[in-house]
Amino acid sequence: MTTIRDVARRAGVAPSTVSYALSGKRTISVKARGRIAKAIDELNFSPSELGRRLAHSRSNTIGLVFPVSEAELAWETLDFVPTAAAALNKQGYGLSVFTGPMTPEQILKLYRENHVDGLILMQICHQDARVEILRGTGYPLVLIGRCANPQGLSLVDFDPEQAICTLFEHLVQLGHRHIGYLDLPQQKRKEKLGFARFVQRGFVRAQKNFDVVTLKEEIDGSIESGFRATANLLKREPRISAFVTLHGSTHTGVLRALRQQDRRIPQDCSVIGISRLSWSQWSHPQLTSTDIPLIEMVRTGAEMLLQQIAGTAIPRQVIFPAQLILRESTAQKS
Repeated sequence: MTTIRDVARRAGVAPSTVSYALSGKRTISVKARGRIAKAIDELNFSPSELGRRLAHSRSNTIGLVFPVSEAELAWETLDFVPTAAAALNKQGYGLSVFTGPMTPEQILKLYRENHVDGLILMQICHQDARVEILRGTGYPLVLIGRCANPQGLSLVDFDPEQAICTLFEHLVQLGHRHIGYLDLPQQKRKEKLGFARFVQRGFVRAQKNFDVVTLKEEIDGSIESGFRATANLLKREPRISAFVTLHGSTHTGVLRALRQQDRRIPQDCSVIGISRLSWSQWSHPQLTSTDIPLIEMVRTGAEMLLQQIAGTAIPRQVIFPAQLILRESTAQKS
């Protein structure tokens, strides 16, 4: 059985220093505290108790780990970061955003060196090493997305699998049989990102359930790539009467490409997608879509994390359903 003496020996400090770190009776340097936390993790010495007892040493900062490409950064963070910051600021916490790739060890270091009191992890992979290294440590953690084994974790997600099926079902009900599909980059699937995995599952289900001819083009999430892909697909198959897009703002490029070819929306061609409310409502015409409830997801995740920091939380998993919002960009096939 691991003891405080074992932890002290591994951390290179006196046993009394470990006791003070756990009890909070005396101030311990950040450096020593980090070594002690590392030793406790390595020796599996009651890590959950560590998280609770070291809670008095707060940075009052929440970390948002959101590794994104340049194309994604422009639209994915537009609503998320300000909303998260506002929700946390009301509770006296600042927000640090980490947009570059981080190793699991770097993630742990944020906690150990007291840079953050908790983390919100995004871009979750099916098998995510960051999640696995944090599982069971007692460090406050919320996922935006799902991994293969979410047991014991707190997470918030949207149901993209159901969203894709809902989009195709709506188009089929309107009589569309030749559909252009603006897909996620193959690299996303290779990285086994949870969102990409659920999108692919939804697409496979839709192809099995509905009698449609689907032509695909991969896009990088930029408006320009949506424009180019739409033009390419129409050149390959002029009978396409509807487009499905998965990226928040790329439908803007789709709409422009259709207008450039004198296709009226929705009379000649329908457009539908997964989007954000802020993008869907302000496009012209307004986009029929399954909107990701970003504001609700952010607020829910922040609430979960703050409850963990306060020591009052139990693991909770909230999956927001895909709901189709009928607007102006889809119509019966003429």
